[in-house]
Amino acid sequence: MRKARRWGPGLLLVSPSIILIAIFVYGMSEIGASGGVGGSTGLAAILVGLVLVGLFSGHALHRGHRALIDLSLLSDRGYAAAAGTNLLVGVALFGALILLPLYFQIVREESPLDIGLLLMPQGIGSALAMPIAGRLTDQIGARVVIPAGVVLALAGTAAYTQVGAGTSYGFLAGALFVIGLGLGTTIVPSMAVAYQSVPREAVGQATSTINVIQRIAASVGTALLAIVLQRRIAAELPTLPDGLAGLDRLPQQARSQAAPALASAFGTTFWVAFALLAAALVPALMLPAARESPMSPAAPRRPTSGSQPQGGADEQR
Repeated sequence: MRKARRWGPGLLLVSPSIILIAIFVYGMSEIGASGGVGGSTGLAAILVGLVLVGLFSGHALHRGHRALIDLSLLSDRGYAAAAGTNLLVGVALFGALILLPLYFQIVREESPLDIGLLLMPQGIGSALAMPIAGRLTDQIGARVVIPAGVVLALAGTAAYTQVGAGTSYGFLAGALFVIGLGLGTTIVPSMAVAYQSVPREAVGQATSTINVIQRIAASVGTALLAIVLQRRIAAELPTLPDGLAGLDRLPQQARSQAAPALASAFGTTFWVAFALLAAALVPALMLPAARESPMSPAAPRRPTSGSQPQGGADEQR
């Protein structure tokens, strides 16, 4: 009972704060549908979500390592850089995941089975990159490997900014494979760096925080790029009734004529994903070098740097 009372404010704040994902997505959808921030409903939903997160963040920082989600871990440079990399890469790449099947479905009119096969190169690239990236991270450090992964993902995403109504499937498959290489070289190694940057007893809290960051990144990225795509399609095809929903009612010939404009809308939206991914280079370049990792020979100095870490462990016990 005592523990429940101690975490009471955190539980009361974190639950609606996590609902920020739904509130934020709803607010962005309303703004996208109305064409701007003039609509009071969408703007109010976003502001309410942000206020809730601000309240929880202030409470969590005050509680420190005793908080339900320990935001004080972000004071560690290595953990903060890894979390920032996860956030920006997640917004860009997970958001782009909704664009890829939509492009093949709407512009190229492929079947669900064909779309699944066309997306396979990304999974293959990720599967090949992850074990290699893990070994390289141990050998030369995350500060080299993870930015290289971001650059690979940027190269693949840049290819999709040039998509047209008849772009070669070989070109698209190659770009997807490169995106997969970047994803496999970025997400998992950055998570490993985050866990290595904190004391062993804080790994559980670090895991929870990274999981929350990834969920928020995926949801916000999906909503953001979907809304950008919606606005671009409306701008490219102003006579299209009901936006994407109106495509099903168009005759086949009209849909074929609209394909170049639809491809242009997708290309512009991929530029947004490219910009978000480029921003991930900033925290990626701030990741600790290999010799700064707690797993390195220098690690034993960390517990003996002063009395405060020991006091924190005593408080947890």
